[in-house]
Amino acid sequence: MKINLRKKQNKIFLYNNIKIILFSFVSLFSFQSYGDWWHNQSFLMGGKPAGMGGAYTGIGTGPAGVFYNPGGIGFSADTALSVSTTNYYTSTITQDGYLANDNTSFSLTDADLLSGYFGGSFRLGTDLPVYIAFAIYNKDYVNIDNVVESRSKNGLTKTRFVQKVSSTENEYAMAFSIRTHDKFSFGLSIAFFDMRYSEVQGANILSGPYDDPYGGSQIYQYELWNYTSNFYVRGIEAGLGFLYKPKEYISFGLSGKYKFILSQNAEGTYVDNQVVTDSEFNPINNGNDYSDFYEQYINQTTIKHTPKPFEQLPYTIRFGIAWMPTDWQTFTSDFIYTSENNAVNPFYHTKKVYDYAFGSETVFYETLGIRLGFFTNYWSGDPNVTDQFVNVNFLGYTAGIAYYNKKSVYSLTYMLQETQPGAMYSLEPVLFNGRNNPKVYWRTDQIALAITGEL
Repeated sequence: MKINLRKKQNKIFLYNNIKIILFSFVSLFSFQSYGDWWHNQSFLMGGKPAGMGGAYTGIGTGPAGVFYNPGGIGFSADTALSVSTTNYYTSTITQDGYLANDNTSFSLTDADLLSGYFGGSFRLGTDLPVYIAFAIYNKDYVNIDNVVESRSKNGLTKTRFVQKVSSTENEYAMAFSIRTHDKFSFGLSIAFFDMRYSEVQGANILSGPYDDPYGGSQIYQYELWNYTSNFYVRGIEAGLGFLYKPKEYISFGLSGKYKFILSQNAEGTYVDNQVVTDSEFNPINNGNDYSDFYEQYINQTTIKHTPKPFEQLPYTIRFGIAWMPTDWQTFTSDFIYTSENNAVNPFYHTKKVYDYAFGSETVFYETLGIRLGFFTNYWSGDPNVTDQFVNVNFLGYTAGIAYYNKKSVYSLTYMLQETQPGAMYSLEPVLFNGRNNPKVYWRTDQIALAITGEL
């Protein structure tokens, strides 16, 4: 029989595009999380710092100083305890012009309960003010469980995509701070960090019906694949911080943190099955060789093991200013630099990012505090890697209320983050082909409760 090469090429091109669409689904849902690798400010630690947009390096007192500036702990109360918890968050992604089709759009929403920040600080019984502090906190968190079904308008393609993702970055930290002068203190911190990621994906792709090239009934192309992936990175994070108060009403803070990798590993397994079926979706076994037109294989397996997925992790430098013109008014600002990251997988490459934050607190009648904040959370991913979101730069806004009851503070904070113009989904070159990349709008909402007390 003479093979229609043009027809074969068209079939392969169509099917390859279907696979590209599905893999785009995979990457898209991988990004549907509140905290992720490509944003450095997804969580704001502590009670008061969160209400002020994370602008706390110029203050750094109390247990939150372990994260923002261990040098500021030297100006803390003699004993303090802080507990904060993020009760609820939602994440919504809206994409217009999905996969270069300007007439399509969809919205994805994810919600979950999160853990928060727990810590304490106390002064040692020495003449020189010496403080010890500890903190346990979750810097990043993802928990996704999606089942997505889609159908093309012409009825030729049906997909069912399942994804389960779990990702956490926990830190267990201690800090040591000394106030060497009424106007100056410095501190050191050390933390054990544990980053874990695991993912399971499964998909069913049904394409057709197509005309049987051998003259039989119409046929279908069916694919079933399963993908599992996981990695972990563990190590030590060392921090150094300083706080300088030239006057009672103003202070300057500087801190930096660097991660040392102690152990890491990454594994991935991909199993793919692809067959030609009849109208009842049973594999065709009539003696004809459909491989001239359609790829077919059973349990095609790819295993990848990367013992050292990361060459280095980003380090962070923070500089902050706090101005307290009165006893009841505080203004703060932070400037944050996060370095680039090198990884074997280009999806985990990150570029250096400059973020900033501004915050304020106004206390009425020594009892009621109103906290406001603004911060940036710029996307740090590699824009040269396609099949992912790019330029997803967040602007964040916080508003909080605090109740001061003697030596205890109870606070409630609301945080909103949303993307700015320029966010898009970067298509694979074969699918892009001169079309427009789909536009993306991503919004997250968070509500956090916190209790801080001086003992």
